[in-house]
Amino acid sequence: RGGKGLLCMIESSQITSDERIEALFATKEFLEAMPLRLWLSTTTSNINNSTHNHTHQTRTQPSFLASRHLSGRVKGSITQLFVVTIKMLQNTSNMYSCEELSVVLTLAGAIMANVPFYKDDTELVKSGVSLMSAVGNFIQRLGSDDSFSDDQRCKLLEAAQQTMHISIGGTMTQQGTRTPMPLPTLKWFESTACAPFMDRLLDIGWLQQPNYREFALNTLCSVIRMAPWIATQTDERVEIFLQLLNQLLSGRLEDTRLQGITLIESFLHGRHESLGRMTIEHDFVVRQICPMLYSALSDRGASIRSNAALGYGVIDPSDWKLLFDLKSTESDPLTGETHFDKVLSLCNSPHTFSQGCEENGSVRSAACKAIGQICSQCISKPNSQQYNKTSTLFSQGTIIDDVLARHMSQKVVDSMLASLQDSNGTVRSMVLFALGNVALAIKERQSLEPLVTYESLLESCWCVSDSLGDSNDKVVGNAVRTIGHLSYLIFRSPYQKSLLSREWCNIISASSITFET
Repeated sequence: RGGKGLLCMIESSQITSDERIEALFATKEFLEAMPLRLWLSTTTSNINNSTHNHTHQTRTQPSFLASRHLSGRVKGSITQLFVVTIKMLQNTSNMYSCEELSVVLTLAGAIMANVPFYKDDTELVKSGVSLMSAVGNFIQRLGSDDSFSDDQRCKLLEAAQQTMHISIGGTMTQQGTRTPMPLPTLKWFESTACAPFMDRLLDIGWLQQPNYREFALNTLCSVIRMAPWIATQTDERVEIFLQLLNQLLSGRLEDTRLQGITLIESFLHGRHESLGRMTIEHDFVVRQICPMLYSALSDRGASIRSNAALGYGVIDPSDWKLLFDLKSTESDPLTGETHFDKVLSLCNSPHTFSQGCEENGSVRSAACKAIGQICSQCISKPNSQQYNKTSTLFSQGTIIDDVLARHMSQKVVDSMLASLQDSNGTVRSMVLFALGNVALAIKERQSLEPLVTYESLLESCWCVSDSLGDSNDKVVGNAVRTIGHLSYLIFRSPYQKSLLSREWCNIISASSITFET
């Protein structure tokens, strides 16, 4: 009853702008405080199931009927809220002030965040799709509406960006997971009604306008992260997406190029996390996206090199399979340097290597992290929950054969051990992370033959044990993890157990002395 009173007040033409703003804020707070998920979850099946036992029918039926009645009343108010909000966003007569519309956009975000959209509740889902469409159309109209000043337009775009961010999902929770995309948003993206909005986001001309650039790129990154398939829905959309990336990456300003590589990273993250629920051609990533990443690794901007390296870490294993197979695509035609070699070279500090090194510590750290992720995905067997082992991309349940796995493992160990002496603590920690991932990947692969030589494994043990005395806690933590995986290789694998066991006893003794001191 209180909610309906607020909605009537919002629609009234007899109140002032300030009073309408107060009513809109009150509605938003009312919406956030109500247990809508509980109230709207009562269905006919709940009632039928609860009254099936006739011995308890008299006692349980009234409470469920009351809950059913409450659910209907709440749903009616929510439906009216959708109607009122959509009407205000669709109004083209300049009836509402900038401040009122800004609050309406905020209310739209609160609706998408707090209303539970169940699959079988088609009415609410349809209302949610209509609301998303109204928000999208409102954003498009801002570009041609001369009734707002630049400052007002910026304020509205800021509110719209927050609404889109909430409505798209992907917010990191305290548990380390991302909030899912609401069902109405997904339905809207899948519909033709969303096409004009996406075309506007991808429009180079729109992005060149200062007032819209930040909104468009931030919103586009959020969309691509949660729904990467939207960039490749049609051949025309693919061409537009690639044109946008090329335009950004060839920009004169470092911030412009960083926006381009951030967009690529969002796309790769979204594709990696959506594997199994979507299909994006591997050829598109290998032949179009990877060359852009490769070029960005040599950019003069450290932040761009760092983000490009991190992008390699989330490339799908099946893409790496194609990269390794397609030599002309996987290597530089002039130097013969592969994508993997290029990322690996960025792990090295100029203080430990004379050539092929990286001066920036953040870039070295990002490259080490990427190498660890690549090795985990390519050397070990694919996760059966994510990848189909019968796929033609995989050979005997692995991404790459033993020859290439041995080459990768040996190369990582040989080139990264010296980086344990890096002056940057974060880099040392990520080096140990990468070495630990290599050891764990070898363990999970269960190869009959060793993938790393006896000498390299022994040297790794000594170097990693020295890191136990590091002043950086994260370095010590990753050293302990890596030693654990190396220990498994020594005692549970086809290495020379007798020789390694004696050496390992010496290492453990040295490690004990380190801990004692």
